[in-house]
Amino acid sequence: RWGGEEFVILLPDTPIAMAEEVCDRLRQQVASADYSDIVSGLTVTLSIGLAILDDKNDGKQLLIDADKALYQAKKQGRNTVITNDSDGHDTLQ
Repeated sequence: RWGGEEFVILLPDTPIAMAEEVCDRLRQQVASADYSDIVSGLTVTLSIGLAILDDKNDGKQLLIDADKALYQAKKQGRNTVITNDSDGHDTLQ
């Protein structure tokens, strides 16, 4: 747990395409789960900011990049995965 509603998931030695797929499957599973035993009509979604650790950044920059991508995911309507590459460009998944 990173913050109040924020979690960090590390996927070591994972190519970006596979990391995007893992994040999108997680997002879909959470959105399609039945939460009616908790609260009738409750829906839960995930906004995911994905960042890649490479030779252009360090762990601190990785978290900054992920946070920027998360902000974009929320800004673009939530329930999505946004990847922030090491050059700071956001790509919608």
